[in-house]
Amino acid sequence: MKKSVLPLIFGALSSFSLMAGEAETTGKSTVYHDAEFVTVALHVKSECYKKPSQAKDANNAAAAKIVEILKAYNTTSAENKIYTNGGFTTSFSKSVMRNNQHETICQDTYQQTTTITFKTKDIPGFSNLFADMQEKVLGTYTVSSADEGESTTAEQATTFVNIGIPHADVCDTVKNEMVNKAADEAAANAQELFWTYAKRCGIKGPVEISRINPPAENQNYGYRTAKASMLSVEMVGSIRPVVETNFEPISVEGQVTLKFKYPQTFIDFSQCKQ
Repeated sequence: MKKSVLPLIFGALSSFSLMAGEAETTGKSTVYHDAEFVTVALHVKSECYKKPSQAKDANNAAAAKIVEILKAYNTTSAENKIYTNGGFTTSFSKSVMRNNQHETICQDTYQQTTTITFKTKDIPGFSNLFADMQEKVLGTYTVSSADEGESTTAEQATTFVNIGIPHADVCDTVKNEMVNKAADEAAANAQELFWTYAKRCGIKGPVEISRINPPAENQNYGYRTAKASMLSVEMVGSIRPVVETNFEPISVEGQVTLKFKYPQTFIDFSQCKQ
């Protein structure tokens, strides 16, 4: 796990009750970890088919063909996996706006959508893999129209594939460790804030510490494309430039508010404001 960042920001206390001998501080911390794997979702959609069986057959055939393409990326290893879900047929109607008017593409037809998720731990080689995947998947099965007489019209019934944005992540065990570490460091930050002010204001112990809210965390999954970094990849018999895909570290931001109770003593206000 990467070294976490513990920001010690000596700002104002969230609340500071002198008469009651109480104070509250909110501590924050951010923990980082390199991505362990990348997932890509491929959505296979079959729309505007006159019969449910037509939508099902077209969609299942396309999904099976795409799975075969993905299997070529070493998916038999323990590190790379393929998941599928969906694959059920529902009624479907579609319309678009043209010249400020609704135009019906198909009505009282059927559709089926299957989502195929590809997971890989080959992050260093992902740029090449993803470029090749797009070339083969979109080039092999992007749009397929039904035969004449098998749907409302040949132009309406189509099967196509959308490839989602790659998503970097860490396993659940590491994620839980990051959340716990961020909460612990945020609590330590809250105590650091209090004792900084306690020293300035002349507050002395004994001090009773309690947590007044559950830890809050915000998990961020970085994704960016490096504009200046290009790769030359061999795809379908030719060498083509590809933008390198880079993933920023996964981060978890922790926030904890603590309450401090201490004996009521004389406090030098001028020192507290320094």
